[in-house]
Amino acid sequence: MFTLEMIRCHQQAIQMSEILLAKQDVDTRVVQSARQIQSMQTVELQHMLSWLRQWEIPVSTPRDGCSQPGVNNVDALQIAEGRTAGTVYLNQMIEHHRRSITLAHREIGDGEFRAAVALATSIATIQQIEIDTMASMLRTA
Repeated sequence: MFTLEMIRCHQQAIQMSEILLAKQDVDTRVVQSARQIQSMQTVELQHMLSWLRQWEIPVSTPRDGCSQPGVNNVDALQIAEGRTAGTVYLNQMIEHHRRSITLAHREIGDGEFRAAVALATSIATIQQIEIDTMASMLRTA
């Protein structure tokens, strides 16, 4: 189910952003991006959680969401410091967003709940813009 998978994706992205924001000497552009991602995804997460409550689906239902081997290695982000942490964050978040976009496109094609399809459309659009911005940051780092 899209909503359960995307909730997990958003939780991971928020966690990654929190880890980065707790670090010192990170490029201010990366910090700004992490704050924006954290803020937007927190709002979207609240919408999706409200749907689950409405549908009486437990939030703790296990799903893979955005988990992929080698992607979002939180340990690597926790260990990294300064500018290196920014680079690790950007690379991981780009891959994370790609997975989210894949989930969103599946919902756009197959979804039945209009609000979820609308959210998926928004996620796919916004996260592609964020990928482009983060890739640009990596090129100029």
